[in-house]
Order: sequence, then structure tokens, then C-alpha cells
Amino acid sequence: MRSYYLSPAGELLTRDGAPCADLGLVHIDAEEIEVQHLAPHVERWILPEGESIGLLINYSCHCWTTNLDMAHPGGLLRIMDGTRPRVLDMARLEASHNLPDLMRALDQHRLYVTASERNYAVYNMSFIAEDGLCYTAFFKVRRKKGRYNGARHHLELFVESAYHTVQPQKGTKTKLAAVLSEGLKGRMVKYRR
Repeated sequence: MRSYYLSPAGELLTRDGAPCADLGLVHIDAEEIEVQHLAPHVERWILPEGESIGLLINYSCHCWTTNLDMAHPGGLLRIMDGTRPRVLDMARLEASHNLPDLMRALDQHRLYVTASERNYAVYNMSFIAEDGLCYTAFFKVRRKKGRYNGARHHLELFVESAYHTVQPQKGTKTKLAAVLSEGLKGRMVKYRR
């Protein structure tokens, strides 16, 4: 069980719901913090051939934190992503409330193989900020069979990060069925220039 949870308002609370004392420059492993709206979940999709696929969806702390600016650390709680310190980013946390719905509706949105060829990107035109930036999630898919909360899954989708950015400038458009089919084979959809 995780030691802390993060309230929707960005407060770090203990398991019993009490606010944490001023933690200053304390380091807390991101794995110790539960973000309730970003709890793992299994979603199901039907491939064109009729096969039902279970997809375990997990979220990285990069969906609600940002890089620590060492020039201005300012006494912020350091949330450790492995050995890399990060800090709470309220804009990312607030926007992340849209993230589970975006992931549940992947088949309704255009997906992109990113130009870096290491992950996929998806955005929803209804989640556009006042400055015109789109709320975009970047994720990987890999084979991983198992059960989570009693639901069987065949693949894991790991949301590496999510934030407002310009629409994908470069990338190969693809569909969820192609992403899942390739994932079952242990591959990614190929990036085409």
C-alpha cells in the first residue's frame, strides 16, 4: 500500500487523510504517492478480426509532475522518479483529470507514432487550452498478460507523460487496432517519414 495520496487540489496527504507536515526538501518516491484518478485500470477493445483485447493502463508521475529546476528549487517537495527529482505541477495535475477518459476513448481519436519512434501520442480536440495547445498523452504499449482487479489483460499501455503542447508536428497517423495488433506481436507501428 502506498504511504501517501495526492488530493485533487495537489495536497499531499497521509493514508488517514491528514495533511503532511511541511516536507520542504524531503524526497518522496513517486511510487509511494497514490493519485486516485490515475489508478491503473483495464479497458477492453475488439480488434477487426473479432478478438477481444484487455489493456492494462498505468500512468507515470510525469502526468502530474515536471522537471525540478535546480536553479530555483525553492523548498518544493521533491518527487523522485527513480533517481530524477521532479516537482508537483498543478497545471499537469488539473489537466490529468481528463486523462483516464482520453485513454478510455483511444479508438475515437487519431493516434500518432512519434517522430522519435519510441512512443505514441494522442490528443483530443476538446481538451484545448486557451493558448491553443492540445492536451496530449504520450504512451508505450507492450505485451503483458495477467489480471488486474479480476480483469484479464493481454497488453500494458503505460502513459509516460501528458501535458499541453502543440499538435504533433511530425508523426505517422495510425489507429488503435494497429497499435494493439502490433503490440501483441511485441512491435510498434512503423514510423514513416
